[in-house]
Amino acid sequence: MTGEELGGDLGYGPARLHDEKDTQDFAHFLDTLDVARLQERVDYREMSRVGAYAVPRGPGSDAEYEAGLRAEVALYFPRLRDYVVKMAEKRDGLLIWLF
Repeated sequence: MTGEELGGDLGYGPARLHDEKDTQDFAHFLDTLDVARLQERVDYREMSRVGAYAVPRGPGSDAEYEAGLRAEVALYFPRLRDYVVKMAEKRDGLLIWLF
């Protein structure tokens, strides 16, 4: 994790502040990615095998879970990309905080 640590650890580490350049670099990286390609790369079995956080579990099938994860990529990736690009255009930084 990069960025300047702010505050205490609330379970997933402290909040991290990223400066204008880091935000622009991240925006550029995200802008090179494609939703369809990201969806193709979703591999539920591999994510489960390595213990990826928040991988769904339960009575559903692997195919159902993988389809759900692909739908989440389609919904949330463009939101993330667009927000980070907007902040970079404004020459703002980003505060990343997982709790």
